[in-house]
Amino acid sequence: MEKLLDVYLKNNGVNRSNVARAGQTNLTTIQRSAIPFSDGTNRNADDINPRVVFAVAETLHKTPGQVLDELIELEMKNDMTTDETKLLLINILDETNATALVTVEDMGDDNEAIVAEIDLPSEDTIRFAVNNLVDNTLTKDDVLTDLRYAMADYDHEEEDGFYPTYHDGNDERPLIDTEYVPLSKEDADYLEKLSKVLFKAAK
Repeated sequence: MEKLLDVYLKNNGVNRSNVARAGQTNLTTIQRSAIPFSDGTNRNADDINPRVVFAVAETLHKTPGQVLDELIELEMKNDMTTDETKLLLINILDETNATALVTVEDMGDDNEAIVAEIDLPSEDTIRFAVNNLVDNTLTKDDVLTDLRYAMADYDHEEEDGFYPTYHDGNDERPLIDTEYVPLSKEDADYLEKLSKVLFKAAK
């Protein structure tokens, strides 16, 4: 993923130096808000220094609130790498207090799956795989939206439990692969609650 702040500035026809001059802010402060963290992960909109947001707003003749909203919107639509998607899942599941193991699996032909194995109240686990295919764009918005739908989809009741709705005849690989196993009512309700938390995170 390109650096969020730089993409936003470029989309608005300015650069870091323009913001430093017009917003009367130190260029180093702006650079720190643009470069990745020491572990290599890119900064989210919420990680950008408020002084930089104010300086960008001054430069673009917008309010700081408008700038932050536009940065968040851009962040949700930016193409993510496998590592960024893995970190997103780790962080979002941690925020829900879910116990989960998130790993990356090689699908061949440079395709990868980011797999979240989530502990359920029954002490069983359920797997959701985010497919990062070479020819597809993977955005934060798509991942969070499709994952919450997949979690809420265990509503088809059969004799041995609740299943996700079965989708047949679709040649395209879905963004999210769900594990087709029966769940207890308690486990299905737990996933439904998780999906609601994801809905809030995606807004």
